[in-house]
Formats: sequence, C-alpha cells, structure tokens
Amino acid sequence: MKKAVIRLKRLLCPIQLILGLAIFFGIGYWGPIYATEQRWRPLAENLQQHPHDQRAYQAIQLNNGMKVLLVSDRHAPHSMTAVGLPVGSLQDPDAYLGLVHYLEHMLFLGSENYPEGIEVQGHNAGTSGNSTIFTAATQHPWLAITLERLADALAYPNFAPHLAEKERYSVHQEALGHRTEDYRRIYQINKETLNPHHPFSRFSVGNLDTLADKKPGSLREAVQKFHRRYYSADIMVAVIYSNQPLVALAHLAAESYGRIPSHKPVITPITIPLATARQQGVTIHYVPANVYEALQVDFVIPIDRQDVLHSKSNYYLDRVITGRGPGTLADWLQQQGLANGLSVSYHFDMAGNAGLFSIHIHPTENGMKQQDLILAGVFRYLQLIKQQGIQHRYFEEMGQQLKMSSVDFSAQRNLHYVVSLTDHLLHYPIEQVLTLDSLTDRYRPGYLQRRLSQMVPQKARIWVASSQAPYDKQAYFVEAPYQLRPLSQQQIIKWQQLGRALTFNLPKLNPYLPTDFTVMPVKRLPKKPELVWKAPGGRAWLTPSHYFSEQPKVNITLLLRNPPAMKGVRNDMLAWVFSKLLDINLKEFFYWASDAGVDIQISRNDEGLAIWMAGFHQNLSQLLEEMVTRCQQIIFDKSQLEQVKYEIKQILDSIDKRAPRQQAIRPISCLWDLSYATAEQRCSQLATITLQDIEAYRSQLFKPAMVDILAIGNMSKAQLQQLAKTLYNRSGTKQQKYGSNPTIAVHKTEKALLHQTTMVDGHALSALYIPRGYDRLSSQANARLLRMLLETWFFDQLRTQEQLGYSVDVSTKTVAGKTGLQFTVQSANRSPEALYARYQTFYQQAWQQLQKLKEKREFAAWQRGLLKGLREKPSSLSDEADSWYADWLNERFDFDSNDRLIARVKALTADEVLEFYRQAILEPTGLALLSQVKGKTVVSKPSGSATAAAFAAPEGWKFYPSIAALQQQLIKSSAPH
Repeated sequence: MKKAVIRLKRLLCPIQLILGLAIFFGIGYWGPIYATEQRWRPLAENLQQHPHDQRAYQAIQLNNGMKVLLVSDRHAPHSMTAVGLPVGSLQDPDAYLGLVHYLEHMLFLGSENYPEGIEVQGHNAGTSGNSTIFTAATQHPWLAITLERLADALAYPNFAPHLAEKERYSVHQEALGHRTEDYRRIYQINKETLNPHHPFSRFSVGNLDTLADKKPGSLREAVQKFHRRYYSADIMVAVIYSNQPLVALAHLAAESYGRIPSHKPVITPITIPLATARQQGVTIHYVPANVYEALQVDFVIPIDRQDVLHSKSNYYLDRVITGRGPGTLADWLQQQGLANGLSVSYHFDMAGNAGLFSIHIHPTENGMKQQDLILAGVFRYLQLIKQQGIQHRYFEEMGQQLKMSSVDFSAQRNLHYVVSLTDHLLHYPIEQVLTLDSLTDRYRPGYLQRRLSQMVPQKARIWVASSQAPYDKQAYFVEAPYQLRPLSQQQIIKWQQLGRALTFNLPKLNPYLPTDFTVMPVKRLPKKPELVWKAPGGRAWLTPSHYFSEQPKVNITLLLRNPPAMKGVRNDMLAWVFSKLLDINLKEFFYWASDAGVDIQISRNDEGLAIWMAGFHQNLSQLLEEMVTRCQQIIFDKSQLEQVKYEIKQILDSIDKRAPRQQAIRPISCLWDLSYATAEQRCSQLATITLQDIEAYRSQLFKPAMVDILAIGNMSKAQLQQLAKTLYNRSGTKQQKYGSNPTIAVHKTEKALLHQTTMVDGHALSALYIPRGYDRLSSQANARLLRMLLETWFFDQLRTQEQLGYSVDVSTKTVAGKTGLQFTVQSANRSPEALYARYQTFYQQAWQQLQKLKEKREFAAWQRGLLKGLREKPSSLSDEADSWYADWLNERFDFDSNDRLIARVKALTADEVLEFYRQAILEPTGLALLSQVKGKTVVSKPSGSATAAAFAAPEGWKFYPSIAALQQQLIKSSAPH
C-alpha cells in the first residue's frame, strides 16, 4: 500500500499546480490545449459541436496510443469517466464461454497497487457482444484518485486466486437472477436459432459449467492470457468529464490512463453470416416467464456505419412504420381492436457484423385469435412503404426531429451521456462523436429500397409469445420453452391473400414539431416555486430552472387533487382501468407529443390523478390543454374496457412469477398503500367494473378535484396563469373539503413476518427497520448516513466475500413519514431462514465497525460525504423538478425540506447515529419487518449442498397472513403510546 501512496502524491502535486495556474490565467475551459510535455498530442481540433452545447471539448491521444475525449463543464454535478474497448463476448474463447464477462468482474477485485480492491465510488461495467465499457462517477475532488485506481485495475489486475472462485459463483448468481426476465430469455433463444456457426450463437453470460476449470488453474490462466492480449491502450478509448479545465484533465489522463500498456492486438473481423436461409422464414413460438402475449417480426440487418452516421435508415423506417394518422398500420390495428401497441427496435451491431430490426405488436385478446390478419397487415404495410413511403419530406422531418435531440444532448450531465460518447468513440470518427445522433446529411432512397426488399416473409423471423404456445425445446440455462418451425408456402400465400383486401395510408407529418428553441430571459430567480395563480379549487406554482436556464424546456405536473377518489381497493382499480383506457385512446396523441419532444405520463397516487408533461415549451401548453379536454370527452366502448381488463389481469397474474427479490420487496413498497389488496382480490374487483362505473368514476374524479399545477423551467408567469385558468375552466372543478384518510404510523414496537412461496428459482429476504421516536427529518438524516456506511460493507461481505447472492442491497425506505433501513438479498441456495441468520451476524459485525464513528475525523468525513450528495446539482431538468415535487405533493409549500435536511445532517452526532442503529436494528423499538420469499433451490453453495428451504421465525416476532392484516395493526397503533 506504501507504493500506492507514493504514486498518488506524484499524481496530485502537478495537477494541483496546473489547475491553479489554469484558473489564475483564465485558460483551459474554452480554448484548445497544447501538449507542452510529450505525453499526449491533440486530435481533431475541429470537433463538430451542437450550437446549444456550451461545454468545452478536446480529443487527445496519449503516448500509449489511447484516445481520450476530455469534457470540461462548469456546471458538471460530479466528475465521471468511462473506458471502452472493442472486445466483448464475441471474443470469448470456446473453452470458457462467458470469460469476457467474468474478466470484467475480476478487474474490480484487486490490482497491483490496490490489492484489496480498487474501491472506486460509483464504479460499474458492462459487456456486450463487441465492446466492454467501465464507468465511474465521483465527487470532483476525488477525480484524480478515481482515474488512478480505475487505470490500475485495467492495467495491472492481480487476479487473486482466493477471489477467482467466489467471483465465478457471482457470475453464476447474476445469470440465475436474470432467468425470469423475458428479454434475456428471448436473447438466448435467438442465439440458439440463428446461424450456429456464428460466434453470437454461443452462451455469453457465463455460469459454473462454462467457467469450470478444465484442469487446476486453467480458468485463471485463460483470464490472464485474454487480458494480456486484449486489454491494450492502443485499442482503448476513454472519456473524462469534470468541472476542471481541459489542460488539467489532459494531465490527469496522462498520469492515469497513460500508464496502461499497449500490445497492438489484432481483432479478427467476423465474416460468418448471422443468418442463412435456414434461419430466416421461420416462426418461433415462445412461452414467456411473465404472463403476456406478443407478436414480433424480426429481420437480420447488416452493419453499415456510414448509414448510421449520415442517413439513419433504421430510424427512418422506424418512424414510417410506427407513424400515426388515419389509415396507418398503427391506426388500423387499434381501430380493428387487433392491437393496442406498435413499436420498433433495432440492434444493428449486436453480433459484430449484423443485428436485428424488430417490429413489435402488442395484440389484444381478439388479436391473438387473428394473428394471420395482423401479420398480413404488417407485410402489406411494408410493401406500401416500399412503393410510396420513401419520400424526401419524411427524411426532412426526421432531420427536424433529430435537431431536438441535439438540444437534449447539450443538456445531459449524467453517466448515460458519458457512456454514449465512449461508445461513439469506439466505432466512429472522433470529429463526429458529438453530433452522431443528430447528423442527417445523406438521403439514400436506393438504400431504403434495398432494405425494404429484404423485409418480406421469406426473410422474416416471426415470434409468437403466449403462455399457450407449443414448444419442444428449452433454451440453455434460462430454461425458456420454445419451438422453431419454418414458414410454409401456404402460410405466406394466405398472408398475401388477406393483405390484398387491406388498404393503408402513409403517416401524416407531425404538426407539433417545435421550431422555436429560444429561451426567455429570467429577470428574477426565486429561491423556490412561487404561487402565481389561485382560485377556489385551483392554484399554480412556478419557478424558472436554477440549473438549466439555457434549455427551451418546461416540466409541468397537473394534479387533480381528490384523495377520496383514490381511497379503497375499488377506487384504486377504477383509477387503474380509467388511466389504461386513456392510454388506449390517446395513443396517437402520445405519439405526436413524444415525437415532438414532449414526454407524457399519467399516474395515480394517494392525492389524485397526475398528468406530467416535460419537454420543449413551444407547444406544451397546447398539448396539455388538449389532453385535459380529451380526458373528459373520450367515449369509451365495451371492447376497449374488456381489453383493458384482460391486460390488467395479465399483469396481476404475473406478480408471483417475478424474481424472488422483486416479490420480497413488493410488500414493503406497498405498506403505505391502504388500498393494497392481493392479486385475487383485485381480480375480483376488476371483473365487476362496467362502462357505467367508469363514467361515474370520471365524474367523481374531476368535479370535486382541486386543479394544482407545478411548473419548472422556461415559462413566464403570464403563460402559466393563462394555462391554469384554461385548465381550471375546462376541468369544471367544484372543490370540496375532504376529511382525512386513515394512515399507518410507527408508534410502538412491531416485529412482523410476511411469507410467500413461489415456483421461480431462488429465495429472497428483505428486512425493514424503522425505529420510533424520530421525526421525518431526523429519521432521514440518520438513515441516509448509515446507508452510506452499510451498503458497501453489506455488499462486499455477503456478495463478494461469501457469495450469498448476486443481488445484495442496502437502501433507505420511508413508511408513514419515517425513514429506516432495508436490507435485501436474493440467493439461489440460501433459504430465508439462513439469510436471516447471516443478517444477524452482519448486524453485530457492523455495530463493531460503526464504533469508529466516535473518532471525530472519521465521523466528519462521512458527514461531509452525505452533505455533498445532498448539495449535488441535478443532472437534468426532470431531476430538478423532482427536488420540488415531494414538498409540493405533500403541501409543504415552504419548499425547504432539502435545506432542513442539510441542517439536520449538520447537527448529527456519532452517538445519535449509533443510537438510531441500535433502536432500529439491534433492539428494534419501532417497526421491524421480514418479507420472505421461498422458491426453488437451483444450485448448491460453494461449500457443499444447498440448505433446506425454510422461513425465518425469530422468537417474539408475529406472523401476518397478509399486508392488509399488518396495515390494520399499524392503523390501530396510530395513536402515540
């Protein structure tokens, strides 16, 4: 460790000097940098940059050949970095499938200078078919050490033998945890049904079998050999994003990533086709893990990076296929009651030299009975696009729409932005990495014609997902039932015959696309949202953005406050059905809004029905006004109601098929909701709902409601006042006074047990602890500080060291206005009883470690860390709006919860935090809840055979047969004792 300290001093001293000089002379942010030392050279002085993007960029190449994009942003909420290399699971050696993924795990467990693990805050990694990307996010002062440690992990891992076997189990646990995720299952079926000679066809996640030693130590040798060959600086790229000047970032890059050696590896290009004629023109029947039905039409597509860069043909086809308007495919599917969803996705480079273009149809119950008609419509519509749909006006509209994305790109200050840049650097010219997603300068009708010529039944891979689907195979490891059958000529002829009777229209152009991206000047910036309009039963709150004033965007939430309409299981189900009916009838409206850069969500909570809109300001008020009018005037029909009820029942039927972790967390997440009911109870209510019930509920929802509006962003006071008056008049509200709803409370000791048995793989335990006697802010302050300490210890001990499960987590949870701690583990082989026993040991070990907080410097360091997080700038306008939302929703109109929480954290003492831990966990004084899920044990633990599956039943704890039973106990306990 002494060596690491010496290296760190060498790293920090020149950086501090350079940073100080750069700031003193006012250089580094906006001008290019020059290599005064021969440790890097500038690249691409003229990076193409969006006009709205005010950040400073510089691309450099280090002496070891590594390309690094530096991003200097005065408004950066925190520093971030990502390192990518063009190597993924497609390069797995045949003897060790999943090795690239396993190697990604091993790199974080220890290196030459950090043998105990690199311990980088916010680190993560991801492996795809043709790339691996490592990321880290940290507070600004820690950027130097973060880069140093990540570079050391990538360049000089120690591959500790005592951790190698444990991490093999971790990879296995991760694979097990994804078995119930349908997209993972479909991915594996694709591997097994595409060209078996293509490297994509191999299992890529890794498990105990594929990563088993062929002889003692052979896996470790294979990992080391792979690392030596491919982890080479000359094929790596990196992005460093921070608030520091470019010159300082360049020196940081040279001091850290510049130490990674180069080996000049050769990556053999893949020339084997992803699909031959045998793998096209087929139907794949699939039994999903969750309860749903779907149709999907896939086409294998080649990689054309010039097209991705300049023409965006995949995006063009997406827009024309899913476009809305009378007579379009999407409109026809809905009007005929065949489907209520049509979408497109494309993964053009998932297999190295090819990918898939997919058309997704979400059929109704009636649509599943008329699959041939739906598929006939799809192929007929594709034929129409080929004949008439390749038009320059659609290309121009696409370009206009992508201009909006450049505004979004300019405002992104999150890890997604950094990862996107890294991925672009791996595959495209540096000059264009900033504008890649919005560049459309080559209209290629001939290329589109050729693409559409391949989108015919004979080239299609058609998926039919249903719980009733026939099957004769199970996909490896994920155990997904499926059947593969070639399409018959008779089937294709039938679709052609059905298609001749169908007439379609191409989509119309979007009338809502914004053209005005100006930002209104802010004369006065209030500290919090201000009440700018008020009427009996109506009010509106407004503040310009404090952090994104350069964005021509606004975030608006309209809440129809009406708590009685949300009370009880019956009303909750009516609200659910009503919102789903709105979703069906507003599909076209939502499409146009989203395409115009305005996102819309309808949600329900204890207070009422909320309509959230966020996006470009130009047409947003008009869209919100239209939506409120439509919500009140839409006439629902019986077939729509039956379809919505069918979909909701599928969702309810899927609850007990989710991963054990999700099933264990759900009761705790629903504890506050007094409208909670079991799936069976909800299905019973659902069955009795009629159209008359829905109409009555709509009146019950709107007329007594208060119209409450919160707006954040680029909107004037006069504009919001006019919008509020219009919405108020259109809603016809006649506000009434509401009595208080019953609530749960934590006022006495309650040790509760909840049990669930499931047929999915694995077990889970989620333990919640909320002590009594603490107010809202005190419980938040204590719980948040403890989580910072405990989450790393819990993860490292139970996941990394002991391999109890892949999904291991500590979080904070608020119930009845009080915040506590929640511990969750999903395990393949440990029963809830065994997990609880391990929790108990951990709690005692953590108590001993927490005693270090009594040292002033130790406690002050953690306290400062929490305060920095609370003061962290939001990374988007939506994040900023969220910071005001909770206070507004709960009618805390001082809007000072975060300031008060900061003050409360400042007032914390070590003794108080330790006492909170003791009263929450060691000797519970409030609510202690064990939510346990017992499933199938699927693998033995490293030390031997699996434990017997059993529920924990600690002495003095009470079993509750349902969440509702526990809620009733907490309601009875609502008076202070």
